Amino acid sequence: MIRKLERLAAAVAFAEANDAQTALELLDEIKGRYPQHSRKIVLVSPAEPIKQGLVEYGLGLAERMRYHTLFMSVFPGKEKEKIFEQLAARDRDTVRNLAQRLAPAGTATMRTEHAALRGDWKTLVQEACHRLGGVEMVILQKKRSEPCHSGFAVPVFCLDL
Repeated sequence: MIRKLERLAAAVAFAEANDAQTALELLDEIKGRYPQHSRKIVLVSPAEPIKQGLVEYGLGLAERMRYHTLFMSVFPGKEKEKIFEQLAARDRDTVRNLAQRLAPAGTATMRTEHAALRGDWKTLVQEACHRLGGVEMVILQKKRSEPCHSGFAVPVFCLDL
């Protein structure tokens, strides 16, 4: 398990450095982990709008590593229905518009999805990872002053935005 996590972290580092070939070679070593599922990245924005930086980073990383992406907007649940729908629509549009603008030619097989949910974000992310299968990592959008949560069964990377 530790070796797989080390290989995944190394693949992320190579992908961020635009060395896609090395990243893919490292990922091939751990590919057997979820043979029945496609590989996915879950990107989470708890209790605030999804920022453009999260979308750009997530889509770029997913494209280099050939992962599908799920962006999750998670709200605490105190919003009235109309406000929740407005927040969800805004985040959905942000993800869709940036995905269309940033999508390189030939990446039609890579799926980008968005979900807006209410409740405890940690519980909802754990449930999503469990139900989806094939989730290789969670990327959490957070404020600089907040700690990075690491209580998941998959690696968690935090972006200070």
